[in-house]
Amino acid sequence: MSARTVGAGKSGPLAARFHSHVVGGGRVVEGDGVVVALSGGADSVVLLHLLRFTPALPELRLQAVHVDHAMRPDSGADAGWVEGLCRAWSVPLQILRLDPAPRDEAEARRRRYAALEEVRREVGARRVLTAHHADDQAETVLFRAIRGTGISGLQGIRERRAPRVWRPLLPFTRDELRAYASHHHLSWREDSTNRDPLPRNVLRRMILPELEASVAPGARRALAGLARRAAWDESAWRSL
Repeated sequence: MSARTVGAGKSGPLAARFHSHVVGGGRVVEGDGVVVALSGGADSVVLLHLLRFTPALPELRLQAVHVDHAMRPDSGADAGWVEGLCRAWSVPLQILRLDPAPRDEAEARRRRYAALEEVRREVGARRVLTAHHADDQAETVLFRAIRGTGISGLQGIRERRAPRVWRPLLPFTRDELRAYASHHHLSWREDSTNRDPLPRNVLRRMILPELEASVAPGARRALAGLARRAAWDESAWRSL
């Protein structure tokens, strides 16, 4: 990853909407312990900033966790950068390096969630928070649809995942998160593997932008809406 900073811009009502989303329904309450998965990328940096600095948010016991998958030569530099960020924001941090390195992305994902859950238990936190957002949801739904999934697969990324994972940024788009980062002059690390010709990267960088430009403006939001409707349908079938 390489470091990146963006300048001032229009942030919109993201902080207020985030406050309403996480406080509504008792999703977080005063004194809750939360483990925040902090890769150092833009989305996780925005999530940590929202949790740390959103006005009137209940005071939380934050614990950032950076999982170094050791799958890239420069992964150690990412860990060092994240350490500096957490020191500046007064957020406790644990850095976990996977050894041996995972063989593929599926193994990396499995071991990352296992490591996050281990820390959650260790520090007595209520939840593990990850920074998946609406664009990730759209990519997941499209990816599964073109592989022939059913209604269950069209649910995409679920807001909650067993045992205690919660994804509070799912209602928000990548553009909204970048605008927030711009407004607050946030820096982050760019993952060089995002340019590799992997299926998800092709969807993100080529297919979805072309769909929105030439076929269906608002395709990302429509796909995220499809995930919500599929979740409702799946829940109804389970209840029967």
